[in-house]
Amino acid sequence: MLLAFAGGGVGGAPGLIAAAASGLATFAALVALGPLLMSGLAATAGRVVATVGRAPGRMAVANAGQVPRRTAATVTVLTLGVGLTSALLVGVSSVDASAQQSISERLPSAVQVSAADPPATLAQLAADPALRVQEKGEQVLVDPAPGVDDNALRAAVDRALGPDPTAVVVYTADVRADLAGELDVLRGVGLGLVGMTVLVAIVGVGVTLTLSVTERTRETGLLRAVGLTRGGVRAMVAWEAVCSALAAAVLGVGFGSLYGFLALRSLGLDAGTGSLPGLELAVLGVGIVLVAVLAALAPAIRAGRVPPIRALTG
Repeated sequence: MLLAFAGGGVGGAPGLIAAAASGLATFAALVALGPLLMSGLAATAGRVVATVGRAPGRMAVANAGQVPRRTAATVTVLTLGVGLTSALLVGVSSVDASAQQSISERLPSAVQVSAADPPATLAQLAADPALRVQEKGEQVLVDPAPGVDDNALRAAVDRALGPDPTAVVVYTADVRADLAGELDVLRGVGLGLVGMTVLVAIVGVGVTLTLSVTERTRETGLLRAVGLTRGGVRAMVAWEAVCSALAAAVLGVGFGSLYGFLALRSLGLDAGTGSLPGLELAVLGVGIVLVAVLAALAPAIRAGRVPPIRALTG
């Protein structure tokens, strides 16, 4: 039912393969050119982090720039997870918008009644003051009178038609509910699969920051010796995670949305009008940043425990 109301088919396999290949090529380019993109990261996401995070934020951006290859690897893996999730959200939202529009066009009233004798059925339904009816071809379109809720509408239709086995009654609300159920299943399965990718990416953030903290033990001790507090050190590590996650959120949402629409067009599905799920994508971006900060907690706590005396040791 989902594909039927979306107004498309499944004959676009070659186009879908081409879109997938293009996505893989883009991802490979990000992997290859990642270190070169770190200057752009410093000028965009890094500038935001440096401004909001003040001194710890500026040091976090500098730390990320010291190991561009490692930072680029973290951003790339996060981008993949965010991109896949964004593509899924865009696809589901677009199909939903297209299907809802198709339902509105095919089922223009609250109830559609198909019967062998439309005029007689129209007369039966019109006799009930709770119903507003009109005949359209072989169907009778039924809407509730002002103040009549869905339960009263159904009861009135059943009462007017009686035990008529030849009448086929379609409730638009039921069709929309079935569509919502199918989309919820699709969204749940897709997000579950994509969630594994995001989980791996977040673990990568924690491992990367742990290595970074271990390598910078003496440098961290020096910062403590010149007056940076434990909280400042922990904030520095957290802002480093924010810097990577923010860049990945921007890249992932952008590329994911683009390839989500391309995949729909490749399948011959209508992408819908105004179907970009802005709120869901914004929540995804904020969520990936928050989860990255959570992944940075252990490395941040470890860095905060480095004593100033470590600056004097080899």
